[in-house]
Amino acid sequence: MDVAKKWIAQWDVQPTASSSAPTPFAVVAERQEKGRGRHQNAWASDEGGLYTTLCLEADFPSKDLPQVGMLGAAAVFGTLAHFMEGDFLQFKWPNDILCKGKKMAGILVEVFESHGKRYVLVGMGVNTFNTVADTHNATSLQEMEGMVLLDADMKARNMEIFERLLGSFQHLWEKWQNEGFAFLKEKLEKNSLKTKTFVEFMQDGVHHKGQYLGLSPEGGIMIQTTKEAAPQVFFSGQIHTVRLAHAKKDI
Repeated sequence: MDVAKKWIAQWDVQPTASSSAPTPFAVVAERQEKGRGRHQNAWASDEGGLYTTLCLEADFPSKDLPQVGMLGAAAVFGTLAHFMEGDFLQFKWPNDILCKGKKMAGILVEVFESHGKRYVLVGMGVNTFNTVADTHNATSLQEMEGMVLLDADMKARNMEIFERLLGSFQHLWEKWQNEGFAFLKEKLEKNSLKTKTFVEFMQDGVHHKGQYLGLSPEGGIMIQTTKEAAPQVFFSGQIHTVRLAHAKKDI
């Protein structure tokens, strides 16, 4: 993301610059020295993985920004599903992709302003052929498929995955702009937790427990904390499944 920001800033101050940086564009890195995820969490970014930032004009209301992250998650999900055998992938709200319960990809979205112009940066980190430490509770496409590739083959395969990811994102982006969030909501819920799964949700240091009821029409997560109360809708935070024995009994 930092490279994309620098590129935009440099473009906007050029004497011959047009009204804005030429979007969309993508930055692809073989590795990241300062990879990060949501809440400034470190993201392992060793060589062999696919790390890319897409830059687009932020021509949508600020309230819709979380939907862009989920759009990126849907693009990554569909891309990985194309290259994998078996039905092991799961979407974890708001923008992670898990494989057999371990993280395989994460998406980070930021709005960046330069000289009065707004851009949205969609950073996507995908564990493809990089080595992942067990302590990170993560996995990679290579581990799942049992692949061992030479360096040259890894680069070529990552570019193949990137090209498909780019095409998928572009298709979903255009559909989202034309049709709104409803189609994306349906796609993500189909590949997410089952409704009424007991979960624990943390937001700003406050813990909530209840039943997951799916996504709201705006892209928030709906949690039923008690039988009597209306479902609460959250637009940021962290969700974890809870063992049934530890779930609240008044749900």
